[in-house]
Amino acid sequence: LGIALLCPVRFGSWKWALAAVSVPGSLYDYRENALVRQLLLSDPETLPPDLVAMASQATVMKSLFTSVAMGLFVVLILSWLYQMWKTRSGREGV
Repeated sequence: LGIALLCPVRFGSWKWALAAVSVPGSLYDYRENALVRQLLLSDPETLPPDLVAMASQATVMKSLFTSVAMGLFVVLILSWLYQMWKTRSGREGV
């Protein structure tokens, strides 16, 4: 919701795509934090390997979704800057 409210209106439906990619990233971040908490509270000698694997998978998925969201954000900003440059250079030529 924050992304949808803070993004400029000219981003159009792309702001919803950015939000849709960001939500899974935040959910995986929450899952990662919960699993790491379990890891820290576990006895090191009886640490379940599947718990380590799940925490690792959550970290990788969080990184993937965060990278996609940031990449999309950079593309949107560059597109917006290009449009501004194009508009300004068109005015100067007149």
